[in-house]
Amino acid sequence: MKNIIIIFLVLATFGVCKEHKKHKIVNIPEASGIDICKDNGNLLVVSDEGTYYIMDTNGHILDNRNLGKYDLEGAYCEKDRFVFAVENGDIVTKSRTTDDIKVYRSQQKYPKKNGIEGIAKINRHYLLALQTKKKSEAKLIEVKLENSQVIKLGELPTDIIDNSGLEYDGRNIYLLSDTKDMMYIYDMKTKEYKDSVKLPKFAQEGVAIDFKNEIIYFADDDGAVYKYTFDELGM
Repeated sequence: MKNIIIIFLVLATFGVCKEHKKHKIVNIPEASGIDICKDNGNLLVVSDEGTYYIMDTNGHILDNRNLGKYDLEGAYCEKDRFVFAVENGDIVTKSRTTDDIKVYRSQQKYPKKNGIEGIAKINRHYLLALQTKKKSEAKLIEVKLENSQVIKLGELPTDIIDNSGLEYDGRNIYLLSDTKDMMYIYDMKTKEYKDSVKLPKFAQEGVAIDFKNEIIYFADDDGAVYKYTFDELGM
């Protein structure tokens, strides 16, 4: 009986993994952050090795560039520039029309494996997700960019360990936990979690959501980008 149960679990796990792989749209080495450019619908994806990629929603790569030795962990696409979060707390921007690159130095440096893992923009400021192993230390950090510096404005405790990706829809923050294979939805108005979504087991490092078409994209640190519908995730 014990052997039968083990075989059943192995087959079930294999089935889940096989189904998950069907959602892969492209291989990207150490994909660590992702966003949707609102003006043209293309995806902006970054890797730990300092490279960013522009691709369409089917995973066809349109452009890519290595910015240098930056451990890029988050991406945000603005009208005139790309904004990249670096693990140590710095932020790098790249013009969308020229080769202009600018580095904003953080007033506080974060250590490797306990650093910044995601970025989102709320109004004129940015939220950075901090990777932590303890609930008591878990938080989002609000910052602004000014005079070539990343200036800290405040903190938002999350109680979510291993924050690894952020998205914002104008009211709610969508927060990934790689360790838990979960996405939590936090209401910025009520200051409460309103829902959570169980994710397939993979290395979730970034999230981008197309709310109009109800599609969600994930950057997987093991080297891929995945595409799911809301229905497929039970959202």
